[in-house]
Amino acid sequence: MNTGFAETEPDGQTTLYKRNSDRVLMSRIHELREEVTRPELLDSIKEMKTEVRRYEDRHDVVSPEELAQQLDAEETDGWDDLTAWRTTRQNLAVAQAALAYDEASHQLAV
Repeated sequence: MNTGFAETEPDGQTTLYKRNSDRVLMSRIHELREEVTRPELLDSIKEMKTEVRRYEDRHDVVSPEELAQQLDAEETDGWDDLTAWRTTRQNLAVAQAALAYDEASHQLAV
């Protein structure tokens, strides 16, 4: 059953609740479209891509998952970078989705 931002799923005698990822994503996309101009969004995407390249260069890997495989438990800086990289990559994907949604909206209005 879908209840907005949460979904329920029966599990025996209990009910499991989990976040409705699609609903959360669309909410973030709509917020971005309302709060950020297209040029600001483009600048932000460019900055995030640069940040991702810095992580790749700093650790000589192509993904946070690859970095995680190489890190030792006591490498605090590496794990901090891993977390920040994943967050940046997630924010970049949302920003790109907002840009694509905006473009599609404009095309449909024509």
